[in-house]
Amino acid sequence: MLARTHGQIAVPTTAGKELNYFALRLHTQLKKLKLIKIGSKITGAVGNHNALTAAFPTKDWLSFSKNFLKKLGLESYPLTTQVEPYEHKVELFQAVKRVNLIILAMDEDIWRYLALGYLSLRDAKGHVGSSTMPQKINPIGFEMSENYASLANGIFDVLEKRLPLNRWQRDLTDKYLLRDLGQAFVMSVLSYESAIEALTQIGFNKGVIEKDLDNHWEAIAEGIQTILRTTSYTQPYEKLKELTRGKIVTKESYEKFIDEIEVPEDIKKKLRLLSPKTYIGIANKLARI
Repeated sequence: MLARTHGQIAVPTTAGKELNYFALRLHTQLKKLKLIKIGSKITGAVGNHNALTAAFPTKDWLSFSKNFLKKLGLESYPLTTQVEPYEHKVELFQAVKRVNLIILAMDEDIWRYLALGYLSLRDAKGHVGSSTMPQKINPIGFEMSENYASLANGIFDVLEKRLPLNRWQRDLTDKYLLRDLGQAFVMSVLSYESAIEALTQIGFNKGVIEKDLDNHWEAIAEGIQTILRTTSYTQPYEKLKELTRGKIVTKESYEKFIDEIEVPEDIKKKLRLLSPKTYIGIANKLARI
């Protein structure tokens, strides 16, 4: 299909590569998320083990705290105030935020492919597309996913900026903020579930995609000028700009261009192999990484 940069027709790509682009980004961020270690504290009212030491002065409270928390699968924070240092949780929030941003970007891209007609949605049983326009199947799954991801990240934004800022040994900042932590995670999960469900409903409009490819031979201008740069042909960019900028190039006008340019026959042969349907580089390989 035709790719778009700055919203304008660029060079061809494939749906497989574009979807795998998001899959690999998610895979990378999920690996990082799983490496984040979450901890807690057993350090007393302001972090000095005051009462614990008074009651059992010979006990090694640092070792006890570390070992006890380790049994729960938690890291131990040896230096604290009344609350833990929140950088560790902030690291978790930021990791989830990155995942949410990738989901949001995917939702928006698919929404736009649906608007172009490259993708279509299969009608789910009982789905009401519009209150007044029965012909419509709205991409509500992707829209819901977008909004839940945005809402979750809005909460995470506040948590990461404010949680590490308790005054002196503690104020109530963390107490009230942490009440919304669950909501942020739940909204993230709702975003993922909505996107997953919506992805099962999409199909490809091959006719629309192929028609666009057939009608826009200017999409291979990059390949033409790059091949010409391997020769002594002067100013290939300017020549292609003259041929393609602001114009729709047809197969016929492209073939006429090849016939008229003065380059060796082996170069013309290379150029004739180019077409919007074949000029996809290694997209098929990238779709399988």
